Amino acid sequence: MSTPTQPRGRETFSKAATLFRIGDAILAVLPRRFSLALLIYRSGSNSHVSRARRYLALRRSAQSCGELVDVRGPVFLYAVEKLTLGSRISVHPLTYIDATGGITIGDDVSIAHGVTIMSTEHNYASRDLPIRDQGTTASKTVIESNVWIGAGAKILAGVHIESGSIVAAGAVVVSRVSANSIVGGVPAKVIKSR
Repeated sequence: MSTPTQPRGRETFSKAATLFRIGDAILAVLPRRFSLALLIYRSGSNSHVSRARRYLALRRSAQSCGELVDVRGPVFLYAVEKLTLGSRISVHPLTYIDATGGITIGDDVSIAHGVTIMSTEHNYASRDLPIRDQGTTASKTVIESNVWIGAGAKILAGVHIESGSIVAAGAVVVSRVSANSIVGGVPAKVIKSR
């Protein structure tokens, strides 16, 4: 049995809590668009300062944002105002999150690099119109707490991933994932339970 690794960054976060409170106070008096600009400023940098800046910007811009949310750049975030984030979340480089239809991510979620999380999909019912001209449908996507999403996974609009689940690398999730399930494949299917 392996030994869990030491919590990473939690001690640093605790030491910087006062600085985060000061940053929150400053951002609270500035226009919201300033916080959105902080999300993309030097978006590829992964220095502690850049990660702290992204965290502060999310606390101000997202619908809600808990503690210890570590976004490593570059990450692409759209409709951040419709994004709800719990605590102790890690989002790794080249992740694409489009919260246009609403996305909720619970506590203790690990999102590996190259993941896509969607909350809209194209309409395509009419054969008389190009698909790109038929608009989109928004569907809320929910990722509950204690979930690990593997590298390159795709979570499509309207999906609900229940607590304790693991999404294998490269999986394409198109339907609900039951609690404590490990899913993989295209489309994702249950491989086993935890």
